[in-house]
Amino acid sequence: MPRRRKQNESKANGQQTGSNGAAEGGDFEYRHKVEQHYTHLARSKAMIRNYCILNSSIGGMTMVMALFRNDWSWNEIKEKDFNIMCGHGLNFVFVLIVSVISYLGVANKLNPQLIALNQPLSVVTLLTFIGAISVYILYTRQWSFDYIVCIVGLFCNLLPQVMLWLHCLQLQKIFHLVAKK
Repeated sequence: MPRRRKQNESKANGQQTGSNGAAEGGDFEYRHKVEQHYTHLARSKAMIRNYCILNSSIGGMTMVMALFRNDWSWNEIKEKDFNIMCGHGLNFVFVLIVSVISYLGVANKLNPQLIALNQPLSVVTLLTFIGAISVYILYTRQWSFDYIVCIVGLFCNLLPQVMLWLHCLQLQKIFHLVAKK
């Protein structure tokens, strides 16, 4: 009987140790996920800030170019330049909305749905910008320096938006992993 008791006790101890090991492993995995989560939060804040700076710079340069081409006279801006400037203005408004929503989602740490909202808004922003360039191309119907500048501007504008979109998708995955625990 004592021998059986010892065997049962050793089995129970072994099972307890195994379960403790599994729990520790789970805790380590969870801690790692949380660390990833907060690292991504910090990166997102920096990303959103840079995203705003880049987009506002592109919009500002376009407006300055439009003024420069018309001898710095606001009243003499041609319709095509005005269309491009309106496109950049609308684009910048959408950029600010996307950035504020993303920043709130990041700062709260509780609302990943806010971060998910930036995806459709990013699409609207891109469509607005592409629409402005399309109006410009249809209006001028010629290959010119302005046309090249617009294409370069489109790619410059597209890059930060795609980067932020992918970053927020990654951030959503981290939110999902942490929420699973």
